[in-house]
Amino acid sequence: MENEMTTIRLGIASLTEQVKGALRRIDEQAKLTDSVHKLATAMEVLANRMGAFEKKQDSIQKELEAIKMKPAQRWESIVGQVVGLLVAACAGFLISKLT
Repeated sequence: MENEMTTIRLGIASLTEQVKGALRRIDEQAKLTDSVHKLATAMEVLANRMGAFEKKQDSIQKELEAIKMKPAQRWESIVGQVVGLLVAACAGFLISKLT
């Protein structure tokens, strides 16, 4: 009977250690799960900020293109005025020769 009790106590001690180990692993798994959740939340925030950043970048790109086009538009305007003046001068010259 004493041997059986010793065997049972050893079995209970072994099971107790196994349960403690399992509980420790469960706690570690819970911490890991919490860390993964925090990481996923941070990634979502980062993705949202990246989307806003891309929109701002597109807006800045459009503004930059508009700024680049202003000198070209001014140049085209000047060329148009010069051509208009040349045509007017030629027309004036021709009219003066005809009269």
